[in-house]
Amino acid sequence: MRSSGDGALESRDGRALFDTFSGTAQSGVRRREVRDGDGYHPGVAGHEVLAGIVVGPFLAWLDQRLRDAPPPGGPGPAGG
Repeated sequence: MRSSGDGALESRDGRALFDTFSGTAQSGVRRREVRDGDGYHPGVAGHEVLAGIVVGPFLAWLDQRLRDAPPPGGPGPAGG
């Protein structure tokens, strides 16, 4: 695994991995929603906490992947 420097880790096969546990465990909103609900799942606000943790690093990771990708329209068949 390698760190992309934006909060994401990248596995050997190129998948982005994010630390969601730390942020969700520290979130009073998410913990309260889990406690007040079924004990396992948060409500909408708890899912928004998770999205807030993941979206920024995911978009930064995706942007870097797109910058590192070869340009589209490489060599094609002759005459075609």
